[in-house]
This record gives sequence, structure tokens and C-alpha cells, in this order.
Amino acid sequence: MPADPKPLDPRQSPWFDPGPAGERLGVEDFPTFIVGHLASTLQREITGGYLDAFDLPAPQWRILAALAAYAPMSLSELVKLSMSDKALVSRTVQTLVERGLAQVDADPDHGKKIVCRITAKGRALYQRVLPKARDAQARVLALLEPQERAVLHATLVKLRKALSRP
Repeated sequence: MPADPKPLDPRQSPWFDPGPAGERLGVEDFPTFIVGHLASTLQREITGGYLDAFDLPAPQWRILAALAAYAPMSLSELVKLSMSDKALVSRTVQTLVERGLAQVDADPDHGKKIVCRITAKGRALYQRVLPKARDAQARVLALLEPQERAVLHATLVKLRKALSRP
């Protein structure tokens, strides 16, 4: 269980008053620096721990999970959902196809487009990985108090909406 947090004095945060042009921020205080570092650490220490056991790199897991939840879907929909570049998504889908975890078919409504689906083998792997993923994520969230989790979630969702492309 996390230790009782000390009351936060917002004036102690470098984000409280970063200056009109951010001149009071050190590079280590940049939101992109902190979030990027945290994402890399979570990927390496948390996600990697359970994905390695399934020989499933993180990009493959993200695409497999998207297909499990939303397939059939086009490659462009996968690119948008995963927030990755088209080349990476295309290579990842091809690898999933080669592993028998996904399949790609021509879109009958659009000659040049393809439709991606998860295979039975892919769904079986997804169903084995998902409980481990949920457990690992729950352990990360347990590092925060319930109020901290709620505030962090609301803040991240707000930023995602504000920064999302139309």
C-alpha cells in the first residue's frame, strides 16, 4: 500500500508557474520529458515483463489488442487507433499475419484498401495475455491513492482530448 501522501503545495510544482514562455522549466520538467520517460519505464519494467513470456513485442501486442477489440478494421483505422506511423503498423500487421495471429483481406468496398482481422490463434493468445496485462496495470495503479488515480486519469484524458488531431 502506498505511504500516506504529504499534502501537496501546488506552488512547489515547477508547473505551477512555468513562466509565460516556459522559461522557468528545466528540460527535466517538460511534460513530454516526464511522460516519455515514464512511458519508456512502464514499457520496459511492466509491460515487457509479461509480453516477453509470450514472445510478443509491445507493438505486436498493441495491434493484436486493437484487433481483438475492434476488428475488422482497415489499416488506416489501426494507424489512427494506435497513434503509430503507417510503416510501423504495416510491418507489425505483416508480422502478425506471418505468425498466424492476424489475417488481411482486400476490402470488398474499396479495391486498394485492406481489412485486418484477428485469427482464432490470435484471439487465443490475446486471451492468455490480457489477464497478465490487467494485473500488471493494476499493480502500477496501486502505487497511487484512489484520489490520485482519479485526478491522474482525468488529467491525462483532458490532455489527450486537447492535443488530439481532429
